Amino acid sequence: MWKIIVTVCLVQFLSYASYAEEKINIPIVTNQSDLDLYLGKVITIRGKVTNTKIPTIIGVDVRSDAPDLRGDIGEATGTLRKWTVTQEELEQTIKEEGMIPNRGPGTFYRLKEVTSNLTAQVRR
Repeated sequence: MWKIIVTVCLVQFLSYASYAEEKINIPIVTNQSDLDLYLGKVITIRGKVTNTKIPTIIGVDVRSDAPDLRGDIGEATGTLRKWTVTQEELEQTIKEEGMIPNRGPGTFYRLKEVTSNLTAQVRR
């Protein structure tokens, strides 16, 4: 019986140690010009949360629901994604679907939660 308990404890410890090691090695990005270096990777972004409908930190879309840190310094951790919307794509979408809310053409970044497809939530 004690062998089972020791085995379970060892597995839990190794799982935690692996998680802690990964957490320690997550890069912290504070400059928008560095974003392309981290595409597809888990990063932490840190900076002022914009006071806009779609909040961003250093130009990266984040959620700022609970807590709402718009206008304050915050950070978020997740996988960095990038996409580009061209004027032609936008016009085609409007032609097919009618007027839709959009930010116009451009290149956009989003921080996705590691464990889901949700946008990463800001924290203090």
